[in-house]
Amino acid sequence: MTNTPHIFKPSELRIGNVLEFKTLEEGWLPTVIDWQDLKWLTENPEDFNAIHRPIGITKDSVLRIDSFEHRHLFAFFELHNFNFDFDLHVCVEKGKPEVDFSIDTEYEYNTVPLPHITYIHQLQNLFHSLTGEELQYKIEP
Repeated sequence: MTNTPHIFKPSELRIGNVLEFKTLEEGWLPTVIDWQDLKWLTENPEDFNAIHRPIGITKDSVLRIDSFEHRHLFAFFELHNFNFDFDLHVCVEKGKPEVDFSIDTEYEYNTVPLPHITYIHQLQNLFHSLTGEELQYKIEP
């Protein structure tokens, strides 16, 4: 990830997205975005962005998503959605996450790399756009 802070825009987040929130006592903790957070971001983006940051896609963060299966001995994860017959693959062994979308048609297997997906909330939004369902991220360890 870059050292430049991520600046959230209201159009980027949805209710249910998981970010990190800075607390005085415990430092950065995961939090689930609700309608009040979206209102805050819309009305006062500077303050919202000062204490929120995205959760990067790492081996540990992907292990907190119920739907992904850890494959192979390395940091490779796969989510297969049987209702829509597609796969999402995440590989995090090289430092920068590699995400791709694959669909198996009657005639061929097609894969599209998604290099712009580097944060958990982006992965949640992609999955929701494809299925209308939520990717559940475990807040508690």
